[in-house]
Amino acid sequence: MMEVNFKINIKQRIRRIICFTLIIFFAFLVRMERAQVYAVQNPGAGSQMAGTDNPGTTALPAAQQPIITQLTSTGRTVKLTVNLMKDSQVSSGRIKIHYPQEYLSLADAQTGKLWQLEDVNKQLLEEGQNVVAFAWAGTEKFAGEGNLLTVTWEALDAASGKEITVETEIVELYSQKERLEVKSDWIIDRIRPSFPISTGNSTSAVRTGDNSNAAALGILCLGSALLMARMIRKKLWY
Repeated sequence: MMEVNFKINIKQRIRRIICFTLIIFFAFLVRMERAQVYAVQNPGAGSQMAGTDNPGTTALPAAQQPIITQLTSTGRTVKLTVNLMKDSQVSSGRIKIHYPQEYLSLADAQTGKLWQLEDVNKQLLEEGQNVVAFAWAGTEKFAGEGNLLTVTWEALDAASGKEITVETEIVELYSQKERLEVKSDWIIDRIRPSFPISTGNSTSAVRTGDNSNAAALGILCLGSALLMARMIRKKLWY
């Protein structure tokens, strides 16, 4: 009689373990699904703030920020536009665009041709990160508005579904001989591009941190738990 009760208790414990494992697994899948839906509905949350996603600071009104940026993506094409606001009184300056080379490959960088002297350096490397630098100079204070620089990248396979951060550093701005002070000298834009990945690229075979790998890991853990519970049950029951 004691042996029968012992087996019944073991059986009940195994059932509880299986139920608990299933609950954890389904909670895990629900969380991954919510994260994926958020990524689809908010592909570039940071870029919608006109480049004012600067940690520890508040978004400035457009009239107080001489330079604004916008980061967009279409398929594999990721584009950053850097614009000068109206009535900025800027006559010369220098900016740097920092981007992650593990996700983006530089395709082009074109100036807006607003200035008498312009120079673009597409091959800078600072602290292990690729940088596009742009400097310009004019004799008069610029009262209009227009495009300073447009940078275009091709997103690599590893970038699909990942949050990409591009940082625009305002190194210096001058209104003739007077240096202009800006509250936000670093403008941070974020976007999450999404596109089909080439099956023949070895990079796509190892995609760490995305939802598909997380779900696969969850299924593997569930299968292992169920197999272990079945082996324990079989061993103790017989």
